[in-house]
Amino acid sequence: MARKTVATITRKTMIIVTVITLFVGALFGYEIGKAKYIAKMALVQGGLMQQLEDVKLQVQAVRMQSGFIMKGNSMYVINAGQMMLMDKNMTLKDGTEVTTTGQVMMKDGTTLLMQNDQALTADDKLINVSMD
Repeated sequence: MARKTVATITRKTMIIVTVITLFVGALFGYEIGKAKYIAKMALVQGGLMQQLEDVKLQVQAVRMQSGFIMKGNSMYVINAGQMMLMDKNMTLKDGTEVTTTGQVMMKDGTTLLMQNDQALTADDKLINVSMD
């Protein structure tokens, strides 16, 4: 009779352990799924935020019509309201030189380095362009 009791206890223990294991596994699976969902939503939101920044930058380019903008450590040239990534150094009609790294050598010899969210207008004025 002692063996039957031990077998019964062992069987009950195994059932309890199995139920607990299944419950913990299901809970863990739920938490992993939730974490993946949150991560995916963050990526989607990040992508939407980038698209919004791109649209704001295009709007600024249309407002300026011509000039240069430094955004995301990249220089963009604006011509007729169209913005393109600057792929080579440029010299303007008045002698101002603008490099792809954002260095500007003005016609009077003044040198400056453009920072993110700064623009150089067609009349050589350095302005801050807020993307907010």
